[in-house]
Amino acid sequence: MMFVAIERLRRALPTAEIRVINADSKRIGDRCGPLTIIHPLARRTFIQGLIPHRLRRLLPSSAYHASLRLEHRSGAAWPAFFSAVCRLRGRNTRDEFDPRRYLGLMLSSDALVYTGTGTINDAFPEQSLGVMHEVALANSRGIPVYMFGQGVGPMEAPTLQMLAKRVLPMVRSICVREKAMSPGLLKSLGVAPERIKVTGDDAIEMAHLRRPEQLGESIGVNLRLASYAQTGQSLVESIRPRLHSVARRLNASLAAVPISLHQAESDLDTATQLMRGYSPGPLPDASAFTAPEDVIRVVGKCRVVLAGSYHAAVFALSQGVPVVAISQSPYYDSKFRGLIDMFGGFCPLFTAGTNFDPDGVGAAIEAAWNAAPAWRPLLLDAASRQVDLGNAAFDQFAAELTSGNGSRS
Repeated sequence: MMFVAIERLRRALPTAEIRVINADSKRIGDRCGPLTIIHPLARRTFIQGLIPHRLRRLLPSSAYHASLRLEHRSGAAWPAFFSAVCRLRGRNTRDEFDPRRYLGLMLSSDALVYTGTGTINDAFPEQSLGVMHEVALANSRGIPVYMFGQGVGPMEAPTLQMLAKRVLPMVRSICVREKAMSPGLLKSLGVAPERIKVTGDDAIEMAHLRRPEQLGESIGVNLRLASYAQTGQSLVESIRPRLHSVARRLNASLAAVPISLHQAESDLDTATQLMRGYSPGPLPDASAFTAPEDVIRVVGKCRVVLAGSYHAAVFALSQGVPVVAISQSPYYDSKFRGLIDMFGGFCPLFTAGTNFDPDGVGAAIEAAWNAAPAWRPLLLDAASRQVDLGNAAFDQFAAELTSGNGSRS
């Protein structure tokens, strides 16, 4: 999503300096050209404040946020003092982690832009609260905030709701991935309807532009084992024999479709477990997936994808490849239902506590395989519409900045 956002910003504002918060400066620079890179630990040092989190979380919610807001305002007013205290406490003492650099670049920007993320929800409370406080700080300095490709909700936590009601109405424009849940939630939080736009996921463009001419002959394999997904090893054990059985009937190969390679939740490790024992030959390793395009290319060789993570489904549907989705948490339920709605319903979803059935998953894979040729043009049309909506939102952002309705660039 970040790569797509940078490309869209460059097209819309070709002379703008783009400042990106990212740890991999070499990879980003090699891919995207000249950028100003801010290390995320510099941002985190500031966002977390001076009081240790283990102590702050003992405070009542109102005091918790009041203390952070005071520290952020003070830190922005006296960045050298804030930085000195951080160094005395031994927090991120390297120069590249110095919060003064983050503050200086963020507070001197013409706009603060958030791109493609699904972290404003109950599943990622600390990240969500960090975004809220950052938006509030930018707004206090007159810096307009824009959000693109956002997945918002579910949001039941009272603390997060309270802060979202204060902060999100300040955002100039919030572009969301789906229309099933996010717009209604944002309106209930006080965001004006004219500030909410449904544009689809930013990553759709990258996959859609790389779609092959025809469907492949593999079954893509993706399953997310993580605490926020509420999944465990038993899910792998229940799905594996059904997956192998349907693949044999269809004479299909299995292809790993990893989105996350983080050790604690590696989709590649899980896909390897699901594929092991089906066919001879080496199993894939991480060296085959060094860029998003590597995953997109694999998905393009599939006729159907079994998806337990959101972007595995995005990469498939954007290329006209049907998806069978599995969810065992409210977080993924909302993400998949929104995506299914945006792509016209061509994505059977199996959820825990309702219709989840391993045999049914196998049958759905076979049905999607057979229906794939008929579904493909409909999926591609839906993807194309969302790409156009996403590009139009960035064009409008650029027009507001250059016209003076937002800020100058």
